Amino acid sequence: MDSNLRISTYEMLFPLPHTPGFSLAVNGLYGAYDIITGQEEDCLRAAQASPASLCALPQDTLERLMRRGHLLTSEPAQEEKNVRILSRLYRLLAYQSVVDLVILPTYNCNFRCAYCFERKRLEKGDEWLSRSMQPEMVSAIFAQMRAYQAQGRKLHSVILYGGEPFLRVNRQLVAQIAQEAADLKMLLVAITNGYELDAFLDLLKQIPFSSLQITVDGPEAVHDSRRYLAGGQGSYRRIMENIEKALAIGVSIHLRVNVNRSNLDSALSLKEILESKHFTQNPHFHYYFKATTGCFEDDPSNVLTDHELFEALYRKGICSETDTRASRVYQDIAMRVKRALTKKAYPSLSPSHCGASSNMLVVDPEGTLYTCWDIVSQEKYAVGFTDVETGRFCFNFNLPKWRTRTVDRMTPCTQCPLLMVCGGGCAIESEAAFGDRFHGTCGSVREAFAFSAPRVCEKAFAQNGERELSLSLFPLFDGLSATDRETLLTTTKQTEAFALLKRRLTETQRYFG
Repeated sequence: MDSNLRISTYEMLFPLPHTPGFSLAVNGLYGAYDIITGQEEDCLRAAQASPASLCALPQDTLERLMRRGHLLTSEPAQEEKNVRILSRLYRLLAYQSVVDLVILPTYNCNFRCAYCFERKRLEKGDEWLSRSMQPEMVSAIFAQMRAYQAQGRKLHSVILYGGEPFLRVNRQLVAQIAQEAADLKMLLVAITNGYELDAFLDLLKQIPFSSLQITVDGPEAVHDSRRYLAGGQGSYRRIMENIEKALAIGVSIHLRVNVNRSNLDSALSLKEILESKHFTQNPHFHYYFKATTGCFEDDPSNVLTDHELFEALYRKGICSETDTRASRVYQDIAMRVKRALTKKAYPSLSPSHCGASSNMLVVDPEGTLYTCWDIVSQEKYAVGFTDVETGRFCFNFNLPKWRTRTVDRMTPCTQCPLLMVCGGGCAIESEAAFGDRFHGTCGSVREAFAFSAPRVCEKAFAQNGERELSLSLFPLFDGLSATDRETLLTTTKQTEAFALLKRRLTETQRYFG
């Protein structure tokens, strides 16, 4: 055994919960998921303090774990360099290739929800709120989309957001946006409160949306105390009626339930209500629960974490070991692991937390550009504007402050095994908690991964008996020369990085998804 052999900085070990004698080894940097024995897990844990413990590993296990990146002979600094390389590849290849567009037809809303993330917009007055995006602004936005397409970028989705995008008075405007998106074959999604959805049903028949997200926060009395009209009236009954109408014509509804401590118990009873209305039997209907973002809560004692929410869902039987769909965070982790286990592509690893740090652009009614929808209307966060005359987006120096927020530049993320799963957490939450957007914030990812990954992998192991459950990125990095590494750490050319990566892929004879 090489005397320099050590366990990777980014290694995670989990016992399989229902398979005695076996454990899961996960490398958070290279995306390798491997089944090992309990004794082998003990050796690896001991090796974190004393590398000599690796001598007790069987030779075939030792070779497999080295080939997959769990065990290394290189210095820790080399791994940190690989973090930087992977982050730069992501910025060069992913950030510059895909566009997710969020459009706010108006900042106005017929609701005045108690916990609204956009409360600051109300300070600007009714005249400002009531403005809607003009047709020429829509034309300019999609002129830029066509220019992006001509440059070879992939136009992925258009998400209608607000304010409230589905206000009856803006129906023609929504129809124009939807038609433009459909012409470019972009996926259409809307985030709506659902109150005036009935005015848009004929449009949804004509131009299908991939899904609508609608929020209901519990039984009628609870929902109406949290999500009420600007005049104070309740909204529950009409929303439920509109959901029923939309499902009847085949519209896909994703029902979101925002939860904090004040509505935790009552929100969980919504499951029975949805079942009684036969919504849950409809293949076009899905519901999930999400803890409201802590930094937007006025009362700190009301804050609930996604882990605490999951525990409540688990106790109630709404989530189980094999079905975590009702928890947004836990299900997202489970799906990422499941995709990795297909071996159809390398595992999905991301050095950024969300679209705000990668490929999302948010356009408000005046054409002001943002990257995050939680801070729209706050001009200090704006990253540019839309030039109506030229049909182009014009960016300022705020944009790179968002697009360079990757884990290789964040503390304390660079040493964390979950860095490519978590992506550093929410930038706005980091800024609220630490006064620094480039400080990581963990959320509940650690608990979600520790619960979901072993159970997903255990099921796969029981089905196929394979020990190597996923592909691993390690062979790509292992064969890089010093010149290759320097190129990937310094180049600003997408074509140069892609050509080098393609050569390595050919050499390893693997497919990169």
